[in-house]
Amino acid sequence: MSTLLESPELKTLERVIERLNRASIPYMLTGSMALNFYGHPRATNDFDIVIEVESRDTERLITIFQDGFYISREAVQEALNLERMFNILDEETIFKVDLIVRKNDPFSREQFQRRRLKELGSIKGYVISPEDLILAKLEWSKESRSEMQERDIRNLVTLLSDELDYSYLERWAERLGFLERLKQYYVSP
Repeated sequence: MSTLLESPELKTLERVIERLNRASIPYMLTGSMALNFYGHPRATNDFDIVIEVESRDTERLITIFQDGFYISREAVQEALNLERMFNILDEETIFKVDLIVRKNDPFSREQFQRRRLKELGSIKGYVISPEDLILAKLEWSKESRSEMQERDIRNLVTLLSDELDYSYLERWAERLGFLERLKQYYVSP
């Protein structure tokens, strides 16, 4: 049985990060895979990576992922124009990577500025901050109240309780409309 550090999925992540770095495209790993960088291993069906690109970057993205990945020109163009997401598929591992175009709103910009350079095995890459991961998971779960998202939030707060910037968390949770839900996970310091 292979560990996460030896998994084909991690090889895919390493190749994607390497290509984004080589092309000087700013990025930030988010979602469930980001949990692994904060000491909470969790399996996932895909990777979510926020990228900072503009509508004119279609050809650049096609070029860096054309070898070894399936990528749709139409999906890329639509995602760039609408600030949405498109995916690429690793032809070797058949693992999907969701590339999410960073939105141009105050929260998304600050979230991206706060990303952290982290290491997991042989991978060194930019990962969403734990505070922003908690806020993102609160946002993703606001309609579904997903048990998995809720468990992830509890685990992050428990594992990183001494390291979290609670004033930042509460400021953005209030602005985003889920301060009361956030406070269910901890007692304010």
